[in-house]
Amino acid sequence: MKPPFISQHTLKPNSLGVGFIILAIAMLLAAINYGNNLIFFISFLLIALMGNSAWQTHRQLKGCDIAVRGIAARYAPRPGSWALKLDSKLQNPAITLRAEGAEPLVLAVSAGKSILVNLPLPALPRGRHRTPTIILS
Repeated sequence: MKPPFISQHTLKPNSLGVGFIILAIAMLLAAINYGNNLIFFISFLLIALMGNSAWQTHRQLKGCDIAVRGIAARYAPRPGSWALKLDSKLQNPAITLRAEGAEPLVLAVSAGKSILVNLPLPALPRGRHRTPTIILS
């Protein structure tokens, strides 16, 4: 199985991040309306922190590589696991791996080290199913 390309990696905000963006835009509009320099400062500070955190997150996740080992066969109503190998070029204090609909797995990865992981998969009904999307955060 081919490893995923970097173009397949996306950086999307969750609901808390979207709320933060809306708050920063609302504060910026209030600063423009009232001409208050303190609100301008706080708005630009929030926007700068948001951009910096997105850049740091992208840099950390870009240094991680996932190699797929394979999914073992299982009976229909039982949960399963997916063997993965996680490599990291940078020191990552906490990485969360999650398959769609399953419990997340939190790991600490040292720089230049590899970890073999069994990612839990949710129980599915009988039949053929597509491979679940792995969410790395």
